Amino acid sequence: MDEVRKWNLAWSHLEAFEKHMPTSIEEKHVAEFHGIVVLFRDATNEDVSPFRIPDAELKPIPVSARRGTRRSPGQVWYSDEKYCDRDLMLRKIATLRGYFDKLYVADKRKYGF
Repeated sequence: MDEVRKWNLAWSHLEAFEKHMPTSIEEKHVAEFHGIVVLFRDATNEDVSPFRIPDAELKPIPVSARRGTRRSPGQVWYSDEKYCDRDLMLRKIATLRGYFDKLYVADKRKYGF
């Protein structure tokens, strides 16, 4: 696949992911985003590691809780699945989009199209 097609494929995936992003960002959505980041790497040979979401940012969320009493402490139960903060995902998407948009504009001036 030529470079232009790789570039267009990466942008198409990013736009679709951003447009249809769920409100709860599960681990599978983070994996999908990382796949899109790899598409940008393949299209540009740029280091894309700053755009990845660190594993430490994936955490279980509280699903239920019981208030403590005088006789027993409170308790919190967490999900089995890990989730990512939606704001963090939106920032990573904006950073990825901004960086490669500027890179594309610079390449466009460089090659004159």
